[in-house]
Amino acid sequence: MKYVAFLDILGFKETLKKMKQTEAIEYISKFSSTVFAEWEQIQPTLLEGYIVSDSFIIYSKNVSENSLRELLLLVDSICKREFSQTSILIRGAI
Repeated sequence: MKYVAFLDILGFKETLKKMKQTEAIEYISKFSSTVFAEWEQIQPTLLEGYIVSDSFIIYSKNVSENSLRELLLLVDSICKREFSQTSILIRGAI
């Protein structure tokens, strides 16, 4: 068993429709860079994850209390940083 968090950019398709290709690439790049920066800062040891388009999937290696704590901390940090640095709103579920 594992904990899983699924996060994605709110309004991604609508936002991309309003952008040129170069702007869209930069937008997605900012999202990815922010996620990686938070991952590097927190350095979770009990989590794995990957980015697919505008979505980020994080999952724990087990169901320990420490795994859940790391997951919640990382999700909180990603959501706050995305909004404060790039104005990107994230939605998701754990």
